[in-house]
Amino acid sequence: MENIIIYSDESNHDKSITLKDDILNIDKENGSREYIRSYLSINEEALENFLHNFVESENALRISSNTNYEIKATKCLKISGTRGVSKVEEKYIKHLTTLFSLLNDLDTTCIIVSCNKIEYMVKEAISINIDRIHRNHPSFYDIINNETVIYSYAKYFQNYYTENLIKPLFLGESNINYKIQRELSNINKDLKTSFLKSKEYKVGLTLIDFMKKRFVDFTAKPYYSWNYSLESEIFLKKFKLTDSETTYSFKFDGGTKFKKIFEGKLKEMGNESIVQEGDSQSETMLRVVDWLATFFGKLLRSYSNSFKMDKQEDKQIVLNTVHEIKDEWFDLTEEQFILFKVINKYLSNNKLFFLGGVLSDNILGIKNYIEYISSYETFEKFNLIPSYIHGRESNRLLNSQWDTFYNEKNIYFDSNDTTKGITYEHYIKINS
Repeated sequence: MENIIIYSDESNHDKSITLKDDILNIDKENGSREYIRSYLSINEEALENFLHNFVESENALRISSNTNYEIKATKCLKISGTRGVSKVEEKYIKHLTTLFSLLNDLDTTCIIVSCNKIEYMVKEAISINIDRIHRNHPSFYDIINNETVIYSYAKYFQNYYTENLIKPLFLGESNINYKIQRELSNINKDLKTSFLKSKEYKVGLTLIDFMKKRFVDFTAKPYYSWNYSLESEIFLKKFKLTDSETTYSFKFDGGTKFKKIFEGKLKEMGNESIVQEGDSQSETMLRVVDWLATFFGKLLRSYSNSFKMDKQEDKQIVLNTVHEIKDEWFDLTEEQFILFKVINKYLSNNKLFFLGGVLSDNILGIKNYIEYISSYETFEKFNLIPSYIHGRESNRLLNSQWDTFYNEKNIYFDSNDTTKGITYEHYIKINS
């Protein structure tokens, strides 16, 4: 009988999404629009050897005079703003490289689940009458479903975020559907003037039409409490617990209601696996999943921040360019380059998976970034290419990532509109 233990931790967590002084808490400094949960499964027989090697790498980070403290990933990994890993100290990059090398050498599976918080709000607030949509638009039957509608509104809200679009989702506002519809119309007027946004303009017309005909309604809430359901369901859909020759047990970092929700999901499946909580200070494996959640959580936050723009201040850039991550993401040291090569090896061996909800553009962007960096055989060859060209080429490859992922969800769109064309870093250069 094989014994598999699955450890898990989270990053970028908010107990609820709130609006105060017209600012979402997830958009404040050090906030994030992307929730991350890491899951790591490991064969119990491999634990001892793995723990020994990981602790050795940890000890290399310690101050020799003080060895009795936890090496906290959140304090070590200086990934902020829009710069990716460019400011992370080399010793922590080497520690991560060691971690992913160890994981790849053993019987492990790592699943990184991302939940977009704008999608979460839309999903909690929206009511969709899909039957009426199909009756009124028979041609939509095979291409429009609940996920398609949620994706379209969530992406529109995120890409063309304005105070007038988000504020009605919170209690205190009256006529919220009218106000959302009106703001969608205002945004769409600008999209109509841009050749690059012609298809997004047509999507906007459909979103407005759905609200006019009451196919779609929104209900405001005072706040949006995080319920932990989505990240549980995504994991359990991917990681099948059906092998009769294997026993599974779970251990999560404590302090939230995640254990209770996850246990409930298991019981719904008729699964009686043991679920426990622990503390990362005393349990090495919980520190491992903390490093995984923190690294990918901060990396994803930085990636997401790269695409945030003030629609009013940067209107011409928003309308006339394709957004891509900043040049600094490709300004790597050799150690940072090696780290992404090692992560990609783990990924290409089908041991690392990036999963998300309906709106998964950013987590797919991280996967694409890792694969793009690793497509260069050597650091020297990678370094020969100007950063803005890296950004453009990375965007081009993102097209196929999105096509594959969203086609599986029956969400169809012309990704050429959002991944090709003039990128905004280059736009700024030629217009300065």
